[in-house]
Amino acid sequence: MVVWSKGTDLKLPRQGCFVSEQEVESNRLEISWRPTTLADSDLLFRWRNSPHVAEFQYTDHVITREEHDAWLPRVLADDRRAYWIVEVDGKPVGLANLAAIDMHNRRCEWAFYIGESELVGKGVGSWIERQVLREVFLKRELNKLSCEVLDDNEAANAIHRKFGFTQEGFFRDHVVKGGRPRNIICYAMRRADYLTKFADDP
Repeated sequence: MVVWSKGTDLKLPRQGCFVSEQEVESNRLEISWRPTTLADSDLLFRWRNSPHVAEFQYTDHVITREEHDAWLPRVLADDRRAYWIVEVDGKPVGLANLAAIDMHNRRCEWAFYIGESELVGKGVGSWIERQVLREVFLKRELNKLSCEVLDDNEAANAIHRKFGFTQEGFFRDHVVKGGRPRNIICYAMRRADYLTKFADDP
């Protein structure tokens, strides 16, 4: 388990390197993740409709309970997907997932969100980004990881760039949210780039 401090600014890794445990001071956060299960259904239903989460999702409607109850068992049973609940001090605070896992082409996509708004900007997103990179490139040994982000999601765009993702595409007017077309930025990282950039990451 990686432990990060509440008092240390961990929004982004500095100079392409992760914040080390030696830099952690008092008021420590214990951040971990575990596989998502059907028992997390109520929690995920609340998070998915939270304004600070829904603002940056592709969908633009309030998700109904019926819709959610059909979605969760389907995605958890899909072997081309993987979902984790992120916990801080033992409390569930967010979700990370892999999608379109393609073992033949050695690639997948990913996304995450912080469901508990009070934890936004506390370094949890950086921890998730780090863990997903390790999961994809070290544990699964895939060759490429990609994601899509709304171009006005400043925090997500900043963190992906800081961790070394490269912009590979820009989709103009790709989704409609709030009654207006929105642009999408496409990012990707290759395993070779990860191993070079983070060779010293334990």
